[in-house]
Amino acid sequence: MLDRLRSFDIDRMDLEEAIALSAFGRAMRAEYEALQADAPEWLDNRLRELRREIRTRQQDSLEKRIREAKARLQALKPAEQRRAELAAEIEKLEAQLVS
Repeated sequence: MLDRLRSFDIDRMDLEEAIALSAFGRAMRAEYEALQADAPEWLDNRLRELRREIRTRQQDSLEKRIREAKARLQALKPAEQRRAELAAEIEKLEAQLVS
């Protein structure tokens, strides 16, 4: 696990693996602190990378779920309402084009 933490390729791992490596790295960091030893610089760098990637993937997942929910909501609207909204959008875009 230590070798994987030192040399992981963030693009080739899934979210579960990233979380597992992050947990392992945080445990290592805590152990260094408990022993009052200086943690290696690479450990802090890798933990930052992992946290950043995990946050990004979680945000991407939430954005995808929002888009899907909006699409389902749009599909539930009556056809006449969708037409009216589309016509209003076209008018708005044409007004911007003229300005």
